[in-house]
Amino acid sequence: MPTDYGIGDVTITNDGPLLQRRFTVPVTSATAGRSAEQSVTLTMQFSRTVQLGDVVSPGWDCGPASPGRPLTTVTCTTTPAAGQATSFVATVRGPRPDGSISVSSPGDPSSSNDAVTFRAGPYLLLL
Repeated sequence: MPTDYGIGDVTITNDGPLLQRRFTVPVTSATAGRSAEQSVTLTMQFSRTVQLGDVVSPGWDCGPASPGRPLTTVTCTTTPAAGQATSFVATVRGPRPDGSISVSSPGDPSSSNDAVTFRAGPYLLLL
């Protein structure tokens, strides 16, 4: 039985250098019965160009996306243990990043929890 992977509550916080945000994306899992390991692909689509800071979560492969590279889309893949939830944490720089995040896996039985939209609040400077 395939695992239903979805996206939990996304957290966006200010992080370090000016305009850098930390995105924490919980990838949830629900399994009815036995499951096998499955690859999970997460895609972050930004409405305007941002600069990728770093992917903090171990085990995620983001292909050609590298720190400091300007992009509008980052796609990363991991293979969590059978039926297990995971999380994706990355930093990006840009003024008020907004867009969407989606997750997919082979045979996902439900697409209703596979995508969310996001909008970061203003970056407050405390002098």
